[in-house]
Amino acid sequence: MSIPDEEHVPSPQDPDTLMAESQVDYYFPVEVVLVGDSTQEMKDDIVQDVWNALYRALG
Repeated sequence: MSIPDEEHVPSPQDPDTLMAESQVDYYFPVEVVLVGDSTQEMKDDIVQDVWNALYRALG
């Protein structure tokens, strides 16, 4: 029970405090489609380059 004129100081476990300090991660699907003849190694390199560029852009 609190006193009506008492100032409310959020406790460390206060949900608003926890939300303000928590990290929010967003996930969205990304699909890389390669068309044409190429070796599997080349396809893997291209896909890795796309992922690396995406991580750099979002980081």
